[in-house]
Amino acid sequence: MTKFFIASLWALCAALAGCGSGGDSLTTPPVQNPPPPMPLPMPFVPGTGFLEIDQPALNVMPQANSATLSVVTDGGTSVLQISTLATAANPAGRFVGGGTGNKAIVGLDGFDGLKLSDLASVTLDAKAVIGGTSNFYMNFLVDPDCVKNEDVNTMTIADIRTNRRIIVWIPSGGAVQPDGYNRYNVSPTDAQWLIVGSPTLGVGPNPGGPATALSLTGFPNACIVDGISADGGLPRNTSSPACVTAAGLPTTASASCGLAHKGALILLGDSNNLTAKTYNVKRVKIKDREIVFR
Repeated sequence: MTKFFIASLWALCAALAGCGSGGDSLTTPPVQNPPPPMPLPMPFVPGTGFLEIDQPALNVMPQANSATLSVVTDGGTSVLQISTLATAANPAGRFVGGGTGNKAIVGLDGFDGLKLSDLASVTLDAKAVIGGTSNFYMNFLVDPDCVKNEDVNTMTIADIRTNRRIIVWIPSGGAVQPDGYNRYNVSPTDAQWLIVGSPTLGVGPNPGGPATALSLTGFPNACIVDGISADGGLPRNTSSPACVTAAGLPTTASASCGLAHKGALILLGDSNNLTAKTYNVKRVKIKDREIVFR
């Protein structure tokens, strides 16, 4: 019995990390270094990285009446096909401003907060397929001070149009590439920009022009934002009964009657367009962010 007890004690002692030579002490276990801390995720920098847009993403982008967005294959490459259909005039009420036409709209993610002074350049590889080269353009929703503190629930359409502006680029003078696409480039210093409404920030008025550089007079911190512009040529928010009318909304209506949208948009057609138009877009690069379609 004594031998069994001693053997059991030694077994317990060994299990607890070993005994000293006298059998009456335990060795100190080695100190384990703690694992290194997990690195904090790097904050996203607007206008950087890579964006791939697929068909499911296009399917949930709100359109203005009869328009389609598709990923198609052209020359063995996946491209965006953006189209408006030939129709009779639609009932008023889809556009904030009461237009009855068809406009296709593609929202581009990843530019909220990008200052126009850091825009550097925009590159677009595109070609007209049906309907000629008119009414194909890009919009950028801009907050002149980049504070982004607008409360659309307490502001009117007139208020939000002053506090957030639509800057327009109509691609022109593109260089034809070997694949048949035109490559269009623009920088903030090129005289290719227009702005909707006032104040103009020193940019040429749309419509009418002339197009100018992005001088941003008095607003050096102006930046691209995602949100509501309540622009007359963009879709309205029909989820609110107060915004559902059979005519254009007055500028005294709530700013929330505008449908929220991305700060960078590709558009085809306008609020009066009733003709068939199709454009293929192969690639977009805004600052350092490249966008392709799969």
